[in-house]
Amino acid sequence: MNIPVYNTNGDKVKDYSAPDHIFNAERHEVAEYYSVLQRLAGLRRGTASTKTKSEVRGGGRKPFRQKGTGRARQGQSTSPINPGGGITFGPKPRSYDFSLNRKFRRLALFSALSSKVGSGEIRVIEGLKIEEPKTKKALELISKNMVHKTLVIYDPSENGELGLALANTTEAIAIPYNFLNVYDILNSQRVLVTTEAADGIKEVWS
Repeated sequence: MNIPVYNTNGDKVKDYSAPDHIFNAERHEVAEYYSVLQRLAGLRRGTASTKTKSEVRGGGRKPFRQKGTGRARQGQSTSPINPGGGITFGPKPRSYDFSLNRKFRRLALFSALSSKVGSGEIRVIEGLKIEEPKTKKALELISKNMVHKTLVIYDPSENGELGLALANTTEAIAIPYNFLNVYDILNSQRVLVTTEAADGIKEVWS
């Protein structure tokens, strides 16, 4: 599988030979869906909490006598049918996390990468390095290759300054190749992969 390699001026210079099983895999939308769902579920704080009738303050005294009023009998004013009473089946603090097995996560990742390659939304970028973490300089380097939603995948050992520089802007999202995830890939309109990160992806998942 060949992926076009561009320089920082936006010109195509050559092709990058990428493994077929990573960048030319069959699309698996179900795996992608559950991988995105897992990512979004993990971002939920799960701190919503309501009180049951036993937790609402008050309710010790019987609201009115048992018989002779013509109303239905009640033993507590904190009953869920009363204003200010407890909540039936309300939310309690919980974790929304769930796990997916390793093969399923790999299947989803390869599917997402392959779909971006198929639509021409992945570019390997050559010479994407900066000496100091300056946001303005980093944006100038990728400006000829970026669109509205751009994901930059970099190698933290080789392009660590690039990751720091892009952490301070919303114009592009930068993640290390070893933290690659389906949600960020599918949520971007263009994926820029440094040559070092492309080699890292090939080495890790080959």
